[in-house]
Amino acid sequence: VDIYPANSSIVGTMAYIIPNKGVDITWLKYCILSLNLGVSLDMTTIPHIYFSVYGNRKIYLPSLDVQKRIGKYLKDKCDSIDKMSLSVQNEIKLLDDYRRSVIFNAVTKGLNSNVKMKNSNMDWIGYIPKHWNIEKIKYNLQRFEIKNPGDKKILSVYREFGVIPKDSRDDNHNVTSEDTSKYKFVQKGNLVINKMKAWQGSLAVSDYEGIVSPAYFIYEFLDDESQINKKYIHYLLRGCYKDEFRRI
Repeated sequence: VDIYPANSSIVGTMAYIIPNKGVDITWLKYCILSLNLGVSLDMTTIPHIYFSVYGNRKIYLPSLDVQKRIGKYLKDKCDSIDKMSLSVQNEIKLLDDYRRSVIFNAVTKGLNSNVKMKNSNMDWIGYIPKHWNIEKIKYNLQRFEIKNPGDKKILSVYREFGVIPKDSRDDNHNVTSEDTSKYKFVQKGNLVINKMKAWQGSLAVSDYEGIVSPAYFIYEFLDDESQINKKYIHYLLRGCYKDEFRRI
């Protein structure tokens, strides 16, 4: 909900209302924002708010003077909060960039800054420890996809968190099919990739057993833990390789 200048154009998925005489538009904006309007889901699974919902809601209507004073107070207060929020978001971004650099350096340079280095011949990685091997990842993984064996928790891949139970968060609006028989079985230690969003970082080594959408790829490692550490690969693919996937 926001206030647009007169004669503005809006897209078809937006709606506008014009306040009646005696109603302050700024007060009305914050009044509507304070209401728990609820949402409806259509066949596209995108949450919508319809006029039939908010048009019948009742609101308090103080005098116009009181409305204007409340509207001005809320605008000033919310503008101040928005500025603080922007500052916090900038700090979060700086911390996230620092986190990424720590992961990148650890997975591509190791922990010993004094070790001899060699050119990886990959511009986006640069130099790596001289004693490290370089292999194609396909020699270490293979597709391993089993249909849902039944009675398994539903998992999801988050860019921020990796593989987690879908019901552990309330901000996942992807609708689970009523028929999950074609969902794919994930075992602990499998690499799970959302093939549509891998370039955004939606891939991870799973710490959970469960099932995922048929739109995911599941891989198992060919080497045992004495040769390859799955958690290392988890950070390697979700760190520097994510940027390379995005570039490609």
